[in-house]
Amino acid sequence: MLAAPDFMSSAHAQQQTSSTARAYNIPAGPLTGALNRLADEAGIFLAGNAQLTDGKSSAGLQGRYTLQEALSKLLTGNGLEAVAQANGSYTLKALPLIPSRPDAVTQVETRLPEVRVTASAEPLPGSRQYPDEGYVARGATAGSRVELPLKDIPQSVSVINQDLLRDLAPSRISQIADYVAGVDTFASAATPYTNAFFFRGFGSTSSSTFNGFRDGGFLSAQALVNLDRVEFLKGPSSVLYGGSAGLSGLVNYVSKKPLSIPYREVTVGAGSFGHRYTQLDATGPVTDDKRLRYRLTASYDKDGNHRDNFDQQASFISPYLSWDLTDRTQLDIELIGQNTRFDGRENVFARHPVSFLLPVETNLGPGGEGADRRRVARFDLKHRLANGWTLRQGLYVSNVDKTKDLSFQFLGVNPDGLTGRRRVRSVPEVERDRSSQTELSGSFATGPLTHDLLVGLEFGKQRFAYDFLVAPATDVDLFNPQPGIQTGPLRFNGTPTESGADTRAIYAQDLIDLTGGFKLMLGGRFDTVEQFSRPRGGVSTPQDRLDENAFSPRAGLIYQPNPATSIYASYTKSFSPQMGRSRTDESFKPQEGEQVEVGIKHDLRPGLSLSAAVYDYKRQNVLTADPDDATRTFSIAVGEQQSRGFELEAIGQVTRDYSIAASYGYLDARVTRDNRLPVGDRLAGVPRHSIGIFNKLRLTAFGAPAWSATLGLIYASERESGVPNNTAAFSSAQLRLPSYTKIDAGLIYETKRYTFRLTGTNLTDEKIYDSQGSVLLARAPRAVTTSISVKF
Repeated sequence: MLAAPDFMSSAHAQQQTSSTARAYNIPAGPLTGALNRLADEAGIFLAGNAQLTDGKSSAGLQGRYTLQEALSKLLTGNGLEAVAQANGSYTLKALPLIPSRPDAVTQVETRLPEVRVTASAEPLPGSRQYPDEGYVARGATAGSRVELPLKDIPQSVSVINQDLLRDLAPSRISQIADYVAGVDTFASAATPYTNAFFFRGFGSTSSSTFNGFRDGGFLSAQALVNLDRVEFLKGPSSVLYGGSAGLSGLVNYVSKKPLSIPYREVTVGAGSFGHRYTQLDATGPVTDDKRLRYRLTASYDKDGNHRDNFDQQASFISPYLSWDLTDRTQLDIELIGQNTRFDGRENVFARHPVSFLLPVETNLGPGGEGADRRRVARFDLKHRLANGWTLRQGLYVSNVDKTKDLSFQFLGVNPDGLTGRRRVRSVPEVERDRSSQTELSGSFATGPLTHDLLVGLEFGKQRFAYDFLVAPATDVDLFNPQPGIQTGPLRFNGTPTESGADTRAIYAQDLIDLTGGFKLMLGGRFDTVEQFSRPRGGVSTPQDRLDENAFSPRAGLIYQPNPATSIYASYTKSFSPQMGRSRTDESFKPQEGEQVEVGIKHDLRPGLSLSAAVYDYKRQNVLTADPDDATRTFSIAVGEQQSRGFELEAIGQVTRDYSIAASYGYLDARVTRDNRLPVGDRLAGVPRHSIGIFNKLRLTAFGAPAWSATLGLIYASERESGVPNNTAAFSSAQLRLPSYTKIDAGLIYETKRYTFRLTGTNLTDEKIYDSQGSVLLARAPRAVTTSISVKF
């Protein structure tokens, strides 16, 4: 990578001799990234000035070439050449102008200071194999496990990279869904820090991964300070991550990596509802040779919840070490410690017309207490083999404990419409996730075809256990709520339960360059899943267990007529095992997701990209009532739900001073077959139309280049609050979540050392609600946040 003049590191790959041909599969894209990848795979040093490659692109490189042939082909059309040096390195230089007539002016050679380049350099925070261009991410791992260019992934993937994440300045990760087509906030009441999403009409609290490892999600409170980016994969993802992890989509949280250049930043901020926070981000080399690098991120966040009589706080720390054990071997060790405390679970409103009359600050269950503890360890060992292939071994351990849980749970509105029922609920819980991933990836050629191949093995173990205790409590006045009073002892509401799954899987993915601009991605994963759900401490019976074998395929055809354009069509499937037994004592078939998608990804110009996709997604084997069961207690897996839609996203730099991240989504999600739910009912919580437009304007034209103004415009049409859309007491029109237009705005002052931010959200004070099908959560009213960051 292009580095500062005083930066130097060794190449990791075995050096290719100039006369030896080898297989390359370097995609089209920015010239800097293409040269970095070639230097990495060939094991060479390449010297040159960053200005020589700025704004230039390469058509890529596929096939078998000698080193000199590969360099020449990558540089074709860019007015550059790579000159071999006596020590085996190469120097990047501009080609001299050739006069077209005798009196033409010849080029005057300008000598620029040379910059040492190698693929292992990481000169700036957030640098990657496929470097970002402003808001535009060029590569991602969520859609392929290994980092590939987005144009080579035949599925819709939206990336909120570091530049955009910093400018959005969300107080919660879920807020960024406003700017991602096909993704909406899912109202999870687990904790005020839980992040959950709808993907193309279907909600989940467990469709998340952390650096490619499955994370439980329900209790996990993901902080912002350690994140480099957030990747949204839309559509089935079982081919990569297995059952249950991503039936209709997945979010992958990617950590900031340790860097070789020292960088430190401290941020302090404050805002509405008593919000106060502090963040630390520090990185740099530990040893003089820079083989051992560190990153330390930490934060403390207090209050900021808009609900009355509700306090919360969270502390977070994450040390991360990256160690080059040899020139070919790297070990990453990342640890996370996080504690949260809050006054009970998230306060919910009932699915009832009176809820829309209450102030959004209303807390119907004051007086509770809750606390969670999260501990994570991740180990990643990569070794580059002599032939350029990479062997990776990853391990992931996550422990989440709900150490306190006592809430005054709101149960529903009384017939008078003025008061509501409550009970005391205490649900101590534990989550345990263990994963091992072994992968081999590399490139090879078969005749005229080149392949980027990934094969892997995964072993996973998940455990979840809880006690469910309840006690009676006093009713609540909806318009003047008072702290609840427990009126009886806590008693078990059912038997304490533990559940889990053991997974063994093998998977493979091959990106094949078919020549002529066509590429084919083929992938498949075979999972063996052993699930159980039983009384805590008990022994599983056949009725408590479920053994499932499933194959999840993906096939995608890509056509790239030029380096700026990628057109694709894909077919994918996913699955999720279902516990329980039918009336005939048979296990249920797994739920299955099936999707067909057609899309285009196009660079309008360097640094400005457009993507569009149409899709048809079906979820099958949904549990529904057994029509032959007179007791109405048994289910059968024959239900079907479907979503069809169109997504459009534009992101990047429109002018030198104006950047944008815009999205539009059209979604029609309905029940298509069921024995209990009305066929044709719309699925809950997702709008038919959604728009998100984030604008940033640097105020250079006003003589203030250090200042920028931001404006966010978010619109969502009406949404159903539950399924069935109508209830026995109220019509869908009375229960529907209202449409809204949300306006956010901000000011940023940024110098090399200081950054000041002033952000206002929901400036028009809209009432905004999120749903998960049975209860509602109200978003915050108008709020203001200010912060200052110091880099040193």
